[in-house]
Amino acid sequence: SYGWLDTEVSYKPSSGMSAFGDPNVRRGFEKYYDYYATLAPLVDRLIGHFYDPGHLTDRRDVFRYMRLLESKFRAKNPHVKMAIDSWGTSHDYMQALIDNGFADYLLLEMSMPSLYKPGQREQLHSEAKRLGLKLGVWGWYTTEYETDQLASMYVNAQVLQHFYRSMRDGTLKTHPVQYWSEMEADHINNIYSMYAAGQLLWNPDRSSDEILSELTMGIWGLANGPKVLEAVKLIQDVRSGPSWDTYWWTMPNYRLGTANAASDLRRAESAIKNFSAMKPDPSFVSKFPLPYPAATLIEMMLPHLEQIRRFAQFRLELDGIQGAIRRGLGGDELSKRLSAIWQPIPEYNTWVGTFGQPEARMQESLLRKVANEAHVPLVEPAWARVRDCDRLLQKIQHLQLREGNELRFKAAAMNEFHWTPQKLQDRMNKLLADGTVEKLGPDEYRLSGWRQFAR
Repeated sequence: SYGWLDTEVSYKPSSGMSAFGDPNVRRGFEKYYDYYATLAPLVDRLIGHFYDPGHLTDRRDVFRYMRLLESKFRAKNPHVKMAIDSWGTSHDYMQALIDNGFADYLLLEMSMPSLYKPGQREQLHSEAKRLGLKLGVWGWYTTEYETDQLASMYVNAQVLQHFYRSMRDGTLKTHPVQYWSEMEADHINNIYSMYAAGQLLWNPDRSSDEILSELTMGIWGLANGPKVLEAVKLIQDVRSGPSWDTYWWTMPNYRLGTANAASDLRRAESAIKNFSAMKPDPSFVSKFPLPYPAATLIEMMLPHLEQIRRFAQFRLELDGIQGAIRRGLGGDELSKRLSAIWQPIPEYNTWVGTFGQPEARMQESLLRKVANEAHVPLVEPAWARVRDCDRLLQKIQHLQLREGNELRFKAAAMNEFHWTPQKLQDRMNKLLADGTVEKLGPDEYRLSGWRQFAR
């Protein structure tokens, strides 16, 4: 067995038994809940997130196991507060909490604005107020993208201010929240959004620009602070924008880069030049205690500035080609010029989510759109195709590692990368041609030599 995989854990109860009553299932929960409970003396609030990944299919089992976890924590820390989030729940969830004795739990609603249709969040607060439930907010994705999507460096001071003000001036008047969490997923690089979140939760009327200036001046001082602030505001403008609608990838107004690509390019080049020439100010003492040198923040930010610079340059090149199309360019020459500027934005040493590097993903989308509209072929870089296939193969191998028997799968089941069906099939075809994957039916595959990877 592999160290990260406990082969003795089971979630499926025997016929006629509940998951809570089945000793084989219960054994795994008891084991890991005991591990979790060792943290109880260090925890002031325990938040249940048990509908993800959702191995338990009966809500009664979920509630019983939540009570078991609570009892183990409170045995070691009687003062721990309990909370539960609403991810994956249905409209009757609040009443179910009341019916099962969880009225004292703090219920955390999702923060993502696009999860709620007009009036739905207000309705949730009204119902919680009627039932006497306390509400909090789980700040999911409002400060960052998790690894399973477009993870990168974002500065969301404006996004947060817009959202917090709208909540304060609307929904929270119906039934206020007693707790608000925000998450960070890019660690060092997320210091700007997390500091803005803390300040704006205290006072949503504070200027987001003032908050970013406060942080950068407090870390780097008057000599270097303005240079860092310039870079931070550039990243905010081109990757997040002013609101959820410009920041979140499913929204119709989502974009990368401002409306002025030439300005983006000038600002990126200026920021990179400033960082390259920056020298520490020995007379300045940082006002913020950091677990790493301030220079590390610069080192981690530089590749993102280079990605932004390259994308702005690409947009200007694409604008030039589109101008030529309007003047009559087409056919082989157009295909050649489009293919020539497809130089994928590098990932460098940045943290990249499963959807890929954001500017590179947008770059491909823009190029394919222009090529499709002009009905000309587009030649993608061969190395990018090889990289994609390697990542797809790793995905299949890791899933096979979890199985004792042969894993048979459909192509779509492997598409955590959010590729188009055509791109996914192209990558699968290459794996078939390479001999690393075998085709068993019209849309059924398995890993070649799967026994080497079976659990």
